[in-house]
Amino acid sequence: MFLFGRSFGGLLATNMANTLIGKSMFAGVVLLTPYYRLFTERLYEAYKWLIPLTTVKPNHKFMCEYSEMDPEWAARYEPILNDSRNVNFFTATTARLWVEQQELARSSVAHAPQPFCFIAATGDGVVRNDYIEDFADLTTNEEGELHRVVGADHTDVVFDQSYGSQVMRISTSFLDKLVEARSPLL
Repeated sequence: MFLFGRSFGGLLATNMANTLIGKSMFAGVVLLTPYYRLFTERLYEAYKWLIPLTTVKPNHKFMCEYSEMDPEWAARYEPILNDSRNVNFFTATTARLWVEQQELARSSVAHAPQPFCFIAATGDGVVRNDYIEDFADLTTNEEGELHRVVGADHTDVVFDQSYGSQVMRISTSFLDKLVEARSPLL
């Protein structure tokens, strides 16, 4: 079985892979633009206030902040950005969990035995690619890979058909390689 995580789920998947169950359950991990570090330091600076806030008002909402969006990009993704199902906030509990999981991730990726496939989008407006590259260097399994989807950003990489097909080819190739390596020869 393989583990796939994107964005915040990629961060959680990194830590899940290094658990007792994760080590025995997952043969490989694919991480698409994992959120190891935000583009802004505001959340980290506010962490000391999140601890008491989660006790008093755990569901306090913070509106999401984004780096400045190109008008053409915003027009292209307007249906997604304005979709009523789109979550444009996070709670105090989620913010605290986010920071705490980021602190665990560096150790988790260094100790997880599985091969990791990191897929970064070269657009750096949301997720810090330098952190993804650092984490890829920390893995101990030699079957791990780092790929970059050139020209894509954190949103394009899943919603744009061309970029999405690149992600699928990278993921499929990596997982096929792992399956072949573990299959007995006939």
